[in-house]
Amino acid sequence: MRIRRATQADIPALKTVEESAAKAFESVETGGYNFDRTLSPELLLKLIIRGTLWAAVNDKDVPVGFAACYPLDGFFYLHEISVAQEAQGQGIGRRLMGVLEDYAYDQNFPYVGLVTFRDVRWNGPFYNSLGYKEIAPDTYSGLHNKYQDDIRHGHDPALRCVMIKILED
Repeated sequence: MRIRRATQADIPALKTVEESAAKAFESVETGGYNFDRTLSPELLLKLIIRGTLWAAVNDKDVPVGFAACYPLDGFFYLHEISVAQEAQGQGIGRRLMGVLEDYAYDQNFPYVGLVTFRDVRWNGPFYNSLGYKEIAPDTYSGLHNKYQDDIRHGHDPALRCVMIKILED
């Protein structure tokens, strides 16, 4: 398994990865959120151009996971991380997180922030195992706005949380 920057040619495969990863949510309480939406090709292309979309690829160079990120209000925001079901449980998510954290650190971002499900094993507890801490949703305006966007799009606020990891030497 190798991690590299995503390319425009990866966009169709990234949609397939995202759809596969979303199936894992069928067995957990998500407050009725509909996982049918995928990231738009336009957003993916913007992140590719910016250099903040990474793909985990198999030995045939086909994406089986990705991390989509961008700068937001002075910090680095993890918009989404997805790993196809057949590739889950192999440490791909951890490796993707390491790559994006290294990038954020090298770019002098003070922290990485995200909004996620608090109690879903591969969400809140996963990020906590990597050193992320839950904070109040209104601590930082950019993260508060992302949290509020999630609520407007149908997420149950009782199930969601905002997390950050301070990037230090």
